[in-house]
Amino acid sequence: MSTNLNISLHPSEIVILKSMALGMGCQMIQKLLEINSIDYERFCSSIFAKLNVSNPYAAVRIAFRKKIISEKEYSIEAIKSLALEFATQRMNDLEQVKGDQKQLLWVFYDLLVEFEIQVEDYFLSNQIFVRK
Repeated sequence: MSTNLNISLHPSEIVILKSMALGMGCQMIQKLLEINSIDYERFCSSIFAKLNVSNPYAAVRIAFRKKIISEKEYSIEAIKSLALEFATQRMNDLEQVKGDQKQLLWVFYDLLVEFEIQVEDYFLSNQIFVRK
């Protein structure tokens, strides 16, 4: 994926950056992408080199500044309300895959993506923004 200032990141590097921004640890990111620690370290080294940083925190900060990944600012109370409504509506999705941990992880990931889209739609349609 090509970004501004001619920084070109692999799609997996973008996923890793977004996951780091969400506070995920390396083991969770490896599990999410189904990669081993060597591949994860290779991706991280590439990200750090391309962004001229030396750690995940700095990589995320630079990625936000260069608009490689977007920083969202939402009203916390509105998020809580949306999250509870969404979770109540989607509880059956998780219950259907009780025994298979890998499938459960992907169903949960899909639900998180769906929730993020719902949050963006809600805030963009209602023009709700919180300034720092």
